Amino acid sequence: MHGKSLIVLAALAASTGCYSTASCRTSAYGPDGVAEIAPAEKGFVERHPLLAAPKHYYEDSGDNYLVKAFAGTVVGVPVGIARESWQIVYGQ
Repeated sequence: MHGKSLIVLAALAASTGCYSTASCRTSAYGPDGVAEIAPAEKGFVERHPLLAAPKHYYEDSGDNYLVKAFAGTVVGVPVGIARESWQIVYGQ
């Protein structure tokens, strides 16, 4: 009796599984067995929009230093204040 149930369970286990990569779940090691790099933890500046917004506006404004400084201070600081206020009220 136990022999037949073990054979049935073994057949069920062998017949189930992934048949295409689109429907398979990937593990933490990825589909190829290679470990994925864990995302880096956010730093202090990245967690606070008041500091991150001017930095992003400065970095994304091209090569002209005057334009970068203008974007970082005149645009980035008010945007950072608004985003920080939003984060304080509503959370992240």
